Amino acid sequence: MKMNNSLDLAVLRAINIDRARYWHRGSLRPWTTAEWSNAMCGEAGEAANVAKKLLRVDLGVSSPNNEERDILRAKLKKELADVLIYCDLVAANEGIDLAEAVIEVFNQISEREGLPHRLQSGQEQGDRR
Repeated sequence: MKMNNSLDLAVLRAINIDRARYWHRGSLRPWTTAEWSNAMCGEAGEAANVAKKLLRVDLGVSSPNNEERDILRAKLKKELADVLIYCDLVAANEGIDLAEAVIEVFNQISEREGLPHRLQSGQEQGDRR
């Protein structure tokens, strides 16, 4: 698996909160968790719509007016990033460490399904080096 970029979710959190506070005049709280999650779901819906269009292209059933696969893939990339950014703001609004949550849930599912794949926290990864 090629890994040329990485994102530290703690860095995303710090900058994301700073930007959201600036944008929302000083606080995340003018928006409730429901409003942040609605924004996240709106972006997820947009991503799903692009994925539907990609499927049509892949199946050869898109109309001549549809965008090309490369353009749709770029749109999907943007929408997926929007989902993650809003997901982080939902988590921040509730004081949830998103990285910790992802590691915990990923590992629970692997264990439940009898799979060997596990994620480790940044500290544990550093300890292995």
